[in-house]
Formats: sequence, structure tokens, C-alpha cells
Amino acid sequence: IFMALASMKPSHFRIFTTVPVQGIIYCLWDHLIVRPLYVRIVADIIGVCVMYTWGVQDSASKERTCAADAGGQTTGSCAKDGRYSSADTPLLWTILAASLFRDLSILINRAYSHWRKLQGHLRKYRRWYRRSKLRTSSKEPDLTGRSPFGMGKNGTECEQDTQRPPSLHALWKPGAFLSWEMLVLEAPLYMCKALFVSSTYAAAAAQDLTERQEQWLAASMWLQCMRLIYTVRLTVWGKKVTTIMKTFFSGAIFGMLVVVFLSFMAVLLACKMLHCAGTTAELTLELYKGLLSGDVGALDTLANETKGFDSA
Repeated sequence: IFMALASMKPSHFRIFTTVPVQGIIYCLWDHLIVRPLYVRIVADIIGVCVMYTWGVQDSASKERTCAADAGGQTTGSCAKDGRYSSADTPLLWTILAASLFRDLSILINRAYSHWRKLQGHLRKYRRWYRRSKLRTSSKEPDLTGRSPFGMGKNGTECEQDTQRPPSLHALWKPGAFLSWEMLVLEAPLYMCKALFVSSTYAAAAAQDLTERQEQWLAASMWLQCMRLIYTVRLTVWGKKVTTIMKTFFSGAIFGMLVVVFLSFMAVLLACKMLHCAGTTAELTLELYKGLLSGDVGALDTLANETKGFDSA
């Protein structure tokens, strides 16, 4: 029933105004969803705090290097040298690995339950399909003594409707499980977190995070923050998040974003054809700073790097 309600088209949203449907939804929300939802929000907040703490903390190698350079006192210039987040933090690693294990366990349980429900409805549909094929193709009388008619409400026989197949399997198709939230937020988050946790599993005591590991950690924290914001929209005090999201992805604003994106891509391709120095990522960053942020210095840098142009 809830899967059918979740698969409703906007033209059928009037069904949610009926009292029985509202009562079912409120009972499900109050007794089954509220507590796990708040637990997930708290777990996401803890995960963000752990990743931020890991990313900004100083390692023992940095402290030793700064103490040797400054005569025992850490200076501000020393803090800017290199990436010094330690890779050997057993407590933070354990919390992060436990959160990853919890998320993957929930994901596997959801996928298995979804698959079982889909297979159950598919078996019913295939059973109906075989019976309907036998009834339409066979013209011989039934020798088993069974009546081809079902029993009605008053005990009378009525012909079974073979033209209406069981179609509940359409509600549990894989596309219903692989939603945009799963593909855009959860799957990249689990992948980045798994790569970071596996790469720091056997870190040495004096080993610092590499650049790639810090990129995985930063991406994991950003994705977890986005998932936290997306989850908060379900709470009473987070209703405005849904309003902001609907406004941001409305027709007019989305159309403006498409026009701006296409115009930016046109300028980017034109500058790339002029054989600008640097990589495509550097060129994109300079164009973003110059065109969308109004940074004149970025445009001057771009002009100096463009073949045949002078900043003057």
C-alpha cells in the first residue's frame, strides 16, 4: 500500500487528502519512522564531526617538525607547510568504520527486502500468466472435476477475470530502489568512505594522510552533509528545506541555470580552442572566478595565458 502511495503521479495526489490515507500515514510515521529518522540524523552529525576532526587535526610529525624549526614553539608559518593530518587515529577510524558498516548493513537489508518483494510478486504474475495461457489455448474439457468458475459473494459461481493480471511487481521494479538519492548521495558517499577507511586501515604511527586520502575524506564529509540536509527536510523543523528545494528546481530557475550553464560551456570551449595554457580544470576555475564572481584578476590571468592576447 505504501509503495503504491509513493508511486503516485502528481495528478493523483488528491488521494492524500482522504482521511483513511492520512490516518495510515500518521500511524506509520509516529510508530515506525520518527525514532529511526532521529537516530540517523544524530549518526550523520556524529559522522560529520568525526571527519572534520580528522581532517583538521595535527599529527605528531608536524609537531616534531615545527618544534625543531621554531625552537620548541609552533609558528603560524609552519602550520601552512604541507598536509599534516595524521593517518593513525584509531578512535576516529573505528567510529568512521562503524558508521560505514551500519550504512552498508542498512543498504544491503533494504536491497534484499526489495528483491524478495519483487520476486514474490513476479512469481504470482508468472503463475497467473501460465494459467491464462492454458485457459486460452486448451479447448478440452476439464477432467479433474474442478469448475472453471470461482465462487461469488452469495455462493454462486462467477468466472474468474483472466484479463486483469497481478501487477504489483511494477511497484517494486529496480528503478524504485535506485532512486536519485541513492545514485547521487548514498552510493558516492559509501564509495568515498570505503576507499578512505580501507586506505587508512594499516597506517603507521608517524604516517600522514596523502593528498588522495584527504580528497576522499573531504568528499565524504561534503556528501554526508548533503545527506544530512536532505534528511532534515522530513522533520517538523525542516519543512522549509523542501520548499527551498522545490523553488530551486522549479521550471523558471532551472531554465535560467540551463541557460547560464550552456553560455559558460560556450565560453569555455571557445577559450580552449585558443590554446590556453594550463589544464581544463584550471581554465574552468579561472572562467568561473572571472565570469560568475566578477574577479578581474582571474580574467587578466586568463588573458595572459591565452595565445595571441595581451592583458593590456
